[in-house]
Amino acid sequence: MYNIRAASIASQFLAYCHYQIECVKYFLTDSPGIIPYKILQDIDSNNQLCIKRYLKKYNLTLSLIKSILFSIFQSAANYYDRSIISAVIFRLNRCNKEDVLALDLFFQAQGLSSSASSSSEPLSTDANTPVLNFDVLYYNIAFSELWLYFNQSDIDQQALNTFQNATIIAPDLPSDLIALIDAWPKCPLDKYRCLLANSSMLMIAARLDGTTPLDFASHLASITRKTRTFYTIPLSGHIIQLSLTTAGYTCPLHLILSWTFPSLFPSECNKPSCITDLPTMIDFVGETEMVQMSSLKIS
Repeated sequence: MYNIRAASIASQFLAYCHYQIECVKYFLTDSPGIIPYKILQDIDSNNQLCIKRYLKKYNLTLSLIKSILFSIFQSAANYYDRSIISAVIFRLNRCNKEDVLALDLFFQAQGLSSSASSSSEPLSTDANTPVLNFDVLYYNIAFSELWLYFNQSDIDQQALNTFQNATIIAPDLPSDLIALIDAWPKCPLDKYRCLLANSSMLMIAARLDGTTPLDFASHLASITRKTRTFYTIPLSGHIIQLSLTTAGYTCPLHLILSWTFPSLFPSECNKPSCITDLPTMIDFVGETEMVQMSSLKIS
């Protein structure tokens, strides 16, 4: 589940700003990985200056802020939108006149208004949103992926709340989530322990995927390397092929299709060297045209 690893993924994501001179120069007092925790505490205690004094009309809550940033971070249709997250964090923390104006435009662009801000989710004009955000479909997919380690206990409400409160980038935590998890049938992994699988499998892991963390994926690939083909994609989150293909990078899609249908695709589509052509940095300061256009769109 995204909630469980969201804090770790958010820290990894903001670390890319920390190691870029043009980005980190705006965070001289505290690092971009530290400031979000201060913002979280201030919002929770109703002491966040910008939100309390200048953005009150949006009725911004801790849950809503997290949900907005999470939506931007994981959006498959808008690969470059996440580059604005560090700027939102910086402006919330500094909060001068220019910051207030920029933040006002940003929250307006998310579909928030005095009448609509009571919603826990940002509005969207995407025609596919009702289907993609359909709770029954989401729970069927997400809960079907649930599994436990050998002799591991279920995650309880307190643990989920701890994960949720530890990051500024996280989806909303539905109140009925624990009840649904408890009622969902679990895969009886014990009966499969120590049994070898012979079927070949392709695994494409993303470095910023909160659902399948890279360290877990790498370990799994290492102990099943005889039957598993494993590729790592930089700077990508969940649903790799969709987000990158939408952004114009077809490498993961080519690797998937050529592995699945080798007789239908030329051999050059199966060369993992194309991974080196994928982005290896996040343009937090708007130096590229794509990020500039994305920033204008969402702010």
